[in-house]
Amino acid sequence: RCGRRGDALLRRNEAGHGAARSGLRHRGGAGTRFGGTDTHLLLVDLRNTDLTGKDAEERLERAGITVNKNTVPFETRSPFVTSGIRIGTSAVTTRGMADAEMGAIAAMIDRVLRSGGSDSVVDAVRGEVQEMCEAFPLYEPAGAGSAS
Repeated sequence: RCGRRGDALLRRNEAGHGAARSGLRHRGGAGTRFGGTDTHLLLVDLRNTDLTGKDAEERLERAGITVNKNTVPFETRSPFVTSGIRIGTSAVTTRGMADAEMGAIAAMIDRVLRSGGSDSVVDAVRGEVQEMCEAFPLYEPAGAGSAS
């Protein structure tokens, strides 16, 4: 569990890139729990913040970042609200993203969650997410890279 202004670590799946670490600073100090380096999932405990998992999920979705609200150990909230979010990294490793991109994603998540849902912050982050996705496409568009 992280301290008051602690860092959470994003870990990428072993098959993709191993255990890369990127800092995710979160207001009030969000705790993290890992399943080890053989997993691509990160559980962020938001109980030390004023956010619920549902609120965090909705804010990040507006910014183009997909996470899932998730219960945490010893959960006290309803499973429809939750006290945590689950972040999976397989989608970004599939795109070929590495440590630098993981750090940038962590910073984007942090900005959105700290913003209180600010439309200007959410819009700015959504633009950054779009640029990153364009730089790391899931597949090469038809005709791209082929010699004519």
